[in-house]
Amino acid sequence: MVFFSRRAGKSFPRSRFTLIELLVVIAIIGVLASILMPSLGAARSRAKRMQCLSNLRQIGVLQIIYQGNFDGFFCPLIAENGNWDASCGADGTMSEPGLLAEGTASDISATQNRIFQCPEAYNYTKSYTTRFAGYGYNECLGSDLYNPENPGCASGEVRSPSQTMMNSDGGYLDGARYEVTSFLRAPEAGDFNYGQLKMYGTVDFRHDGTAAAVYVDGHAATAEKIFHPVASGIRTGFLSEDLEAYDPRYRKK
Repeated sequence: MVFFSRRAGKSFPRSRFTLIELLVVIAIIGVLASILMPSLGAARSRAKRMQCLSNLRQIGVLQIIYQGNFDGFFCPLIAENGNWDASCGADGTMSEPGLLAEGTASDISATQNRIFQCPEAYNYTKSYTTRFAGYGYNECLGSDLYNPENPGCASGEVRSPSQTMMNSDGGYLDGARYEVTSFLRAPEAGDFNYGQLKMYGTVDFRHDGTAAAVYVDGHAATAEKIFHPVASGIRTGFLSEDLEAYDPRYRKK
C-alpha cells in the first residue's frame, strides 16, 4: 500500500507493512526461534557439564593435597565424632565446608566458593542444599563412623587409580523428586560392608543422562549409568554393576 505526502510542493511514496506482511514476519521469527531454542538449551547443558567437570577437578586437587597432609590417606567419609563429613558440615544445613576443606587448609567458605555446588543441582533441591551440595564422596575410600568395618585406605593401596572414583554427582529419589547427597554408597557390600544397595547414596545422572566424576588419578570425566537395582527408569544409579568403580582394593574374580 503506497501513501503520498506533500512537502514543499512535492509528493513522494512512503511504504508501510500490510497486516499480511507483518504476520509473515512473525511466522518467520517463530520458525527461527523453534529451530534455535533446542540448540541454545543444548549449549547451556554443555556449559553446565563443563563447569561441573571443572568443579570436580578442583575437588580432586583438594583430595590429593589432603593425602599429602595425612600420610597418603584419603579424607574420612565421616569424622570419628560425627561432627563433620568430607563434603560439608554435619549440622545438616550443607552450608559449611567439610573435612576435605578443613584438612587442606584451603580458603573455602560457605559465602564465597561453590566448587562443591553442581550447577545442575542449584535451586531445585531442598532449601538447605546450598553451596556445599551436589557432589557425593565414595564411601570406600574414607573411614566411616557408621561402618566400623571400613578402615579407609591410602592412595598407594588403590589398584586402579584411573577407574576408582573419588567424587561424583550424588543424589537419590525422594518420593517424586530428586535430592542431593554428600556420600556415595557402593553397589555391593564387598569385604568391608560397603553400600549394601542403599538407595540414598547413589550417583545422580543429571547431565542429560550422564554424571560427572573425578577419579583417584585426578582426571575428571562423564559417565553413563550402569544400572539401578530397583528400576531402570530412575535417574540415579551406579557407575559399575560390581565394585570396580568404587572399591580401591577391588580385583575381578
